Amino acid sequence: MSADATEFLHIEDRPQGTVFVCRCGHVLGDARRNFKEFTLMEEGPIHEAGLRVNPYRVGGRFVFRQFYCPGCLVRLETEVALKDEPILWDIQIELSAASSQLSVGTSVTAQRELKADS
Repeated sequence: MSADATEFLHIEDRPQGTVFVCRCGHVLGDARRNFKEFTLMEEGPIHEAGLRVNPYRVGGRFVFRQFYCPGCLVRLETEVALKDEPILWDIQIELSAASSQLSVGTSVTAQRELKADS
């Protein structure tokens, strides 16, 4: 079974279980956990996210986080968060062996169903 979670990240069944895999082939880790736990993270000031991100100059309270694949250093995800907030878990999956479908949901968009490739 295989399904795309993002442009650079997909989910595969491997001998060690269902895992997140970067497009370079690097296995990040268990797909039942937040994939960001397995990445390299860079946290910086909010202005690094772009000129229009902070028009009201409230940047001192927020940070811009970037998450990179440890294998190829491609940027997999970014987020803007309050300084002391934990890392957002915005991609969560549900595995259903009975239906052999993979459901990928995000906190930002409505949940979507992805059929697993055979």
